[in-house]
Amino acid sequence: MRSILSRMFLLIICFCTVFFIEIDTVFILAFFSVFALTSFNYYNDNRLFRGILAALFAVLACLFPPFRLFLPVISYDIFTTKYYLIWLPYCIGILLATETYSTLHLMFLIISTGISGFLCFQTVSYDQLEQRFKKSRDDSIELHLVLEEKNRSI
Repeated sequence: MRSILSRMFLLIICFCTVFFIEIDTVFILAFFSVFALTSFNYYNDNRLFRGILAALFAVLACLFPPFRLFLPVISYDIFTTKYYLIWLPYCIGILLATETYSTLHLMFLIISTGISGFLCFQTVSYDQLEQRFKKSRDDSIELHLVLEEKNRSI
């Protein structure tokens, strides 16, 4: 649940750039494609396929400027897949954004990518902590049942 909230938070942050640029059909297409991609990646467990889709979006960001504004949402997927080779087209997309957009937009991309990494780290650590809690709870219940059985036999 935390993962989908993090993704939607990043999507809302990226969509707020609508106040600073002109809206055209490519921007709307970029929004819907990143929404579909991040929703699909939430439900898909195949890391390789998620990585390929993230790389494809990063390549689209290199070709079409409005796609660059949604790169922080995709960076969340890149952080979760841990395929660091995907960062190459991602970084090229950010470098190309310096030619297309102002320094303010570049700072937005860098800061929101940092926020994306932080949210991914928090979500992963929370999920690991939750798994450890469930395992210790199951072990505790199992130990309690064994001791209860032992007490009955005495």
